[in-house]
Amino acid sequence: MSEVSPETPPRRVGLLHRLLYRRLALTQETCLFILLSTLDVLMTSLLLYANKAREFNPVANYVLHEFGLDGLLAFKLSMVFFVIIVAQEIARYRLSLARWVLNFGSTVLSIVVLYSAVIYFFT
Repeated sequence: MSEVSPETPPRRVGLLHRLLYRRLALTQETCLFILLSTLDVLMTSLLLYANKAREFNPVANYVLHEFGLDGLLAFKLSMVFFVIIVAQEIARYRLSLARWVLNFGSTVLSIVVLYSAVIYFFT
């Protein structure tokens, strides 16, 4: 008499496991997005500290007034993580679309950083 063991269902790998333990797609695009996001936070901090500008994003402006510069930093960091996680999930199915998302975000951030630099250094 042979004993039949029930088949073990395949283990589903969660989002966090995939993000932490597999090689990221679009590494260069992701690194550029992180670099430009860091420069955006730096320029925003410099402009706010020097009273040369205000935060134009209404959600970020609300966070700034309610939670201060630390809250704004946490908000911007969470947005960076959100975009990266979404892009990495998109890359599993449509690599070209994920590349477009990261490149578009980097382009927008480049414009914002350049505009901020002009305001900071030339006004």
